[in-house]
Amino acid sequence: EGNVIMETMGSDGYKLVYDYKSVPTIKRFALSDARIRYLIGPIASGKTSGCIAEIIRRSCEQNYGRCGIRKSKWMVIADSWRQLKDCTIPTFMDWLPPKFFGNYRASGRIYVIDKFPEIYFEILFRTLDDFNIGKFPDFELTGVWFNGCEGLSENVFNIMDSRIGRYPSVRNGGCSWCGIIIDTSPPDKGTFLYEMAPGKDKRWEIFIQPSGLSEQAENKVNLPPNYYQNV
Repeated sequence: EGNVIMETMGSDGYKLVYDYKSVPTIKRFALSDARIRYLIGPIASGKTSGCIAEIIRRSCEQNYGRCGIRKSKWMVIADSWRQLKDCTIPTFMDWLPPKFFGNYRASGRIYVIDKFPEIYFEILFRTLDDFNIGKFPDFELTGVWFNGCEGLSENVFNIMDSRIGRYPSVRNGGCSWCGIIIDTSPPDKGTFLYEMAPGKDKRWEIFIQPSGLSEQAENKVNLPPNYYQNV
């Protein structure tokens, strides 16, 4: 199907399919190979699930390493611990239940996903606050997802930009793709993301979903009737 870009299966036959039919902007976002992609849209427009599907797909498409395994490592960063705990992690677990796909270590906020055939990837869950105190760790990553990080600073962005593309190492297959994905509601004036949205940096590709009140509003098939009119 032309609208099914992400389709994969766990070792026990648990099948994952993401259909982009109701979210054409997210489909264009997924088809881009840009190093930095920024998805802007209203609440409940499917941004979080679309970004999770993108992490799964890109992980399944990485180069094979010397041991015949496709490896990748992602950092998923939310604005706050509450957002991470109440939204980001539960949605991740809904798509990739640990029972079928791996082992989530709550103490370290690390999800090791190793139940896809010949695929291994790690998800490190963090918040922006983790990078506002102390020394910034020297992570080696394939990619980063800033989930709803309206408060993202240029400093944190630049540091994470320097961490991607370093896992797996070149001698172990290297990255078939590396990059940063970002999703937020329309950013406030004066913020770093607001300044970047018009295309200030040519490495960035910007994808803007229609308003929830427009006839072209996306993801409505997964929402209650008249959802946007009632919020």
